[in-house]
Amino acid sequence: MRICILAALAFFCLASGVAKAGEPTPAAAPAAPKHTIRLNIDPALQKLETEYIVAEKNLTPEQQAALKTFQIEDTKAIDGVLRAIDTLFQVRHCAANDEAFKKEEQQHRAEAGVYAQQAEMRANAARQEIRARRLTATPFIDARLVDGHYAFFTQFAMGMYEQMSEIGLQQGKFAKTDCAALARHLAENYSAAAAAAAPNAPGTAGHVAQLKARADSGDNDAMTSYGLVLLSGQGVAPDAAAGVAYLQRAADAGYSRGQYMLGLMHGMGMAGGPADKEKAKFWLGKAAAQGDKKAEAMLKSVDQMKPPPPIEELRKRAEAGDAGAAYDLSGRYAYGMYGTPKDQVAADKWRLFSAGKGHPLAQSDLAVQMLANGKVEEGISWMTKAAEGGVVNSQYELASIYAAGKLVPADPAKAKAWAGKAAAQGDARAVKLLAGLSGN
Repeated sequence: MRICILAALAFFCLASGVAKAGEPTPAAAPAAPKHTIRLNIDPALQKLETEYIVAEKNLTPEQQAALKTFQIEDTKAIDGVLRAIDTLFQVRHCAANDEAFKKEEQQHRAEAGVYAQQAEMRANAARQEIRARRLTATPFIDARLVDGHYAFFTQFAMGMYEQMSEIGLQQGKFAKTDCAALARHLAENYSAAAAAAAPNAPGTAGHVAQLKARADSGDNDAMTSYGLVLLSGQGVAPDAAAGVAYLQRAADAGYSRGQYMLGLMHGMGMAGGPADKEKAKFWLGKAAAQGDKKAEAMLKSVDQMKPPPPIEELRKRAEAGDAGAAYDLSGRYAYGMYGTPKDQVAADKWRLFSAGKGHPLAQSDLAVQMLANGKVEEGISWMTKAAEGGVVNSQYELASIYAAGKLVPADPAKAKAWAGKAAAQGDARAVKLLAGLSGN
């Protein structure tokens, strides 16, 4: 019976997704297709859902009604995510069937990625607010079971929606999509997202001052970023010796990004002297030992390390949709590397493009930029994406944020979870943090 109710809710969401003014209109729900729907639900959530059903039967009608009220609110909270899924399928349709849209396909896909991430961020924020009220209003049932029930429902509804949309795409249900309107909507949302990251962007006086203050207070990530600022002369007079000193401090503290960048600077001869392959190997090896995949890959080719490709080649690859090339391009423009003129607008553009395409390191950098600009909700959301993508630094930073309880309410469970993931990748800071959180 429970599965039938959830299925009905999922189909209801699919049929009733109405776009707001200015947004692309979701396609109508496809008729019941003769396709097999396979949903991969987390077994742990399935177990919690079973426990929830048993516990719910023992509640009074009034208690069940109270829970139902919050269930409806929680269901509405993910409507934006379902809308974003619908948009992603419209992008696929337009990329395959509209010539004008196809010409800018990679840009539109990046824009859609940002749009989907924002929808997820808003849904998570709404659900946290709903949960806070529910904990007070429904103390008669185990919060763990209700959280598991909502997580189960979300996986079920989203999995159902995605598969039904896939069937709809195959059956031509998105044929009436206005691709020009979709392109405008995505571009407008994307521009707004870029503007949100613009204040105090890297290279501005405000950002540099904030960065230096954080670096001098012992923030390893800020030390690394400020060291790169000094090396590139971005917003300050170039000072290779001071830049290397900041990188060295972060690297000595065990910060893998600092180790990676220090190794890269030595290997490329950008540390104020000739290339030093041995120092490059040493620091890249330190970062690789902590699970830094980029350092691991670079370590294998350090002896053959060559100057980077011409910026024209990098831009061509980025324009073709290469998220890695777009990320590297953003760094070139941000720091004026390898003779590239510094261009913060271009740097922000390619960073956001890469993040929208799902590049974890770009998402990590965007998160740091958002947090530096005081945009905590957006920063945490992007950092979570990066952490889920395996960026050990983001995993550790998230653990620290949830442990400290300054930017967001303290959440020991999340702090332990993220510290555990970073520790499993060999991050020494995370191992220490995890021990503290566990009371050892």
